[in-house]
Amino acid sequence: MKNISIIIIGAVISFQTIAQTNNQPAKNLSLKEAIEFALANNSSIKNAELDIDASRYKKKEITGMGLPQISSSFDVKDYEKLPTQLLPGQFFGAPPGTYIPVQFGVKYNATGSIQASQIVFNSDYIVALQSSKSFWNCQKKIISVHKLKPKLQLLKPIIPLW
Repeated sequence: MKNISIIIIGAVISFQTIAQTNNQPAKNLSLKEAIEFALANNSSIKNAELDIDASRYKKKEITGMGLPQISSSFDVKDYEKLPTQLLPGQFFGAPPGTYIPVQFGVKYNATGSIQASQIVFNSDYIVALQSSKSFWNCQKKIISVHKLKPKLQLLKPIIPLW
């Protein structure tokens, strides 16, 4: 049992060292290239860019709420079998106690409507519009901070050498 566990441990270690070997040589980057690489591959910058996109779309959504709103509808109905009503035959000159079947309505029916609305003045809308603009500007400032962090991390070891 002890020999089998030693063989398994040895196999795992050899597979791990094979998996970690890479035939690609290490890259030598200049300081400018290293900064560009760090900015292009930093996850916090990518998340901040997505936040900017989301805030820009939210701002457009709130702006759109103040634009004229138009809605329309159209409805077509096909009555395959019209409902039948029984009327007393006395109305039509028939003997009392008889009923005459009558159908009211049309086989096809179509209706349509259009509705338009516009916000004339709404303080909640104005406040929401201003806050969305402020949030968007704040997100733009946050991304500039996120872009400075990788540059500072790359320059910290070099600054004492100057």
